[in-house]
Amino acid sequence: MRRHATSVVPAAVNNFSSASLPKAKISLSRLCKDLILRMATMLPVSDRKEIMAQWMAQESSIYTDIATVENQLLRMRLEVETAKASHVSALQEVERLRERITFQTKIKPEDSSHPVLGQLIADMGYKKVYCATINQLADVPIWEKQRILRRERAESIAREKMRQSFPVKLPGIITLYQLADKQYKLLDGQHRLAALKILADSGIISKDNNFCLLEVFTLEKESEARALFLEINSAMPVKLIDLPDGGARPDIKGIIDGAVDNLVSQFPAFFKSSLNPKLPHVNIDNMRDALFQHHIVERHGHKSAVELLKWLQDANENLSTKHDRDWKRIFKGRNPLVIEKAVAKAKKGGFYLGLDNRWLAFEG
Repeated sequence: MRRHATSVVPAAVNNFSSASLPKAKISLSRLCKDLILRMATMLPVSDRKEIMAQWMAQESSIYTDIATVENQLLRMRLEVETAKASHVSALQEVERLRERITFQTKIKPEDSSHPVLGQLIADMGYKKVYCATINQLADVPIWEKQRILRRERAESIAREKMRQSFPVKLPGIITLYQLADKQYKLLDGQHRLAALKILADSGIISKDNNFCLLEVFTLEKESEARALFLEINSAMPVKLIDLPDGGARPDIKGIIDGAVDNLVSQFPAFFKSSLNPKLPHVNIDNMRDALFQHHIVERHGHKSAVELLKWLQDANENLSTKHDRDWKRIFKGRNPLVIEKAVAKAKKGGFYLGLDNRWLAFEG
């Protein structure tokens, strides 16, 4: 009988231990009453004191365990609350960083990468600048209204790059445009991009580790692409006088620039930005380059811009002495009305250097 009674207590305690902790004390009290009643009916009176003593010892241990678990639960609750607070703080910090990045770069983090255009570097509103791999640009459609892609020209660029030192350097930037419907097309740089593809297909460079800078203009309609294309391709080529290697020496260039600048200030209406201005106008860079290529400074021994300016003024004065019949002879075969109008304008403004370039042979 005693063996049966003592086995009942641990089993009951085990059942109690698995009970929900918030109701632990209530359950324990009820369990004690149930045990006492059961022992009263099952055990001899002489054994009750011993059993009760054992129970009291186990009851004390149970309360101690419950207190320990409650303390552990309290610590866990505090840790959870601390973790929640840290999580909220971390989210707030992430949002602050996101706002800071967006403010400084004008780029939202979620918009910083494009599957074809690559990594977004800058958002200028009217256009975006990306950095893309050659592989990403493999299937970019080309604006069909521009000049035809010529394989031989791309191969020529590729051969030139192969002769240069590595890594391969690509000057300039590839230009695309994007419409509101997210369609984009390559507008400028097709031959440079094709040359890079040739190098990549030949195994000379990697498609995934060589990058191109892209500028992507946002247009409302495709008709705007034509104006953008013309603007890009109307850029003036570098003149021989301005080339870093093979161009003019700094002293000669300084003399030419100083003299021409003074001439422009005297006759501003006759200098135009167009590469091929109408008679009797002149493009300033064309004049600078002509003076350099005809070795005017060296031939006449000019030591300063003032001396070259005096020579230019003398050459202009020499042209002013020509008669109308001389100009008709010089421009024989040209539209006489156009020539007459140009000569009249030159006479009125006192500037003749834009009529004919034979003044470059003037000895002075």
